Amino acid sequence: MKYLPHASSRRTHESGAKGGRPSIAPEKLIHAVLLQVMYSIRSERMLVEQISCNMPFRWFVGLAMDDGTWDHSTFSKNLDRLLVHDLIVSLFSETVETTRAVCSLASISARTTR
Repeated sequence: MKYLPHASSRRTHESGAKGGRPSIAPEKLIHAVLLQVMYSIRSERMLVEQISCNMPFRWFVGLAMDDGTWDHSTFSKNLDRLLVHDLIVSLFSETVETTRAVCSLASISARTTR
C-alpha cells in the first residue's frame, strides 16, 4: 500500500524478527483485515483459513500460489503489533481525509461545468 509510512512499517515488521515464526509484512496484514471487514469473516482463524483456500484472497493479500499461509496466532500477534503502533488508525484517517478532498474537488468541478 502506497500510503503506509515506510519507517514505521519497517520498524513494526522487524520488531518480530527476534525468533519464532517469521513476522507478516504490514501491507499484507492490512489487506487481510480489509478482506475480513468486507466479507464479514468472524475470526482471524477463519480469515487465515479463507486466505489459504481462496485464490482471489491470496492474490489480494499478496501471496503467491505456492506461498505458505500464516498461522492464525502469528497473524493475531502481528496485527496487535500494528494496532499498538497506530499504523492502521493513521492509514484509515489519511484515507478519509483524501476521500473528502477528492469529493470536495469533484463537487466544485461539477458546479463549474454546469
